[in-house]
Amino acid sequence: MRAELTSIDGFSIASFLSAAAGLSAAKCGRQLHCYSLKSGLSVSISVLNGLVDMYSKCGCIAEARAIFASIQQPNVVSWNGLMSGLASNGCFANALSTFEDMIIAGVLPDSVTFLIAIYACSHGGLVDLGMDYFNSMEEQFGLVPGEDHYVCLVDMLGRAGRLETAVEAIETMVHQPGALIYKTLLGCCRLHGNVAMGEWAASQAMEQDPLDSAVYVLLAGIYDDAGRVEFGEEIRKMMRARGATKSPGRSWM
Repeated sequence: MRAELTSIDGFSIASFLSAAAGLSAAKCGRQLHCYSLKSGLSVSISVLNGLVDMYSKCGCIAEARAIFASIQQPNVVSWNGLMSGLASNGCFANALSTFEDMIIAGVLPDSVTFLIAIYACSHGGLVDLGMDYFNSMEEQFGLVPGEDHYVCLVDMLGRAGRLETAVEAIETMVHQPGALIYKTLLGCCRLHGNVAMGEWAASQAMEQDPLDSAVYVLLAGIYDDAGRVEFGEEIRKMMRARGATKSPGRSWM
């Protein structure tokens, strides 16, 4: 019986690279890279973008940059992959510099590009620049910010202690803010010990998702940190009464 051979094309390699990236499996990713070179599939833009993403997520920034440099006409996915890799590995200034290079190259950013840029500003402590990027989405590029962008914005402002500005940003949303936005604000309130705003954020989050245990845990933590332990215990009792049980920790090991 003759064995049937299934040919592997560029899209298959790109899918395998995505899986390797998700698992941070650098060894497997390098083998796929070698195969793409030997098979001649490494000229495919989808494969090259997959390699940039894989090396970035495996922490191999030098390799990701080298692959990106080999792309003759990088598209928005190529730029996003490099930006994301730089930002996720702590190279926030380089990620934002890549954003500017992208604009100079004439490639229009998409909503993912701005998520990465705001994330880089948030973790790099560049709050004012992050606000500029957020505002430029619609004003300069005609992109309407989605809920993910507002979550990133609130996180950035909250980390910097600009809690009032974060609330103002939430109030400017065209659509109804989701529970995640209020939970993000709640986490920032705990970071800065703002009990009053934390109570408000928790009430908004509970109204939308009363079974999210993280909201109760964060609010109880705010009370504990403020020395109001009895209030923290009441919140924990409320959590148990409503059946919002905390998910147990898990490990892949």
